[in-house]
Amino acid sequence: MKLLLFVRCRPRLRRMWDLKFEQKRKKKKKEKEAHICYLCRLITHVHLKKCSNTSNHAAQSIG
Repeated sequence: MKLLLFVRCRPRLRRMWDLKFEQKRKKKKKEKEAHICYLCRLITHVHLKKCSNTSNHAAQSIG
């Protein structure tokens, strides 16, 4: 709770904090679009299309 107050008091820190969360949010969105499963979440969008395990990926997609 102290940290939240501290961040609120300092605009610059707050901006950095928001940017950090924004990047995380964008990353999650990309993962959802790509349907990357837990076992191979490092696989790129292109690889996934070629992957023979596509049905598995869809079933185990993150989020």
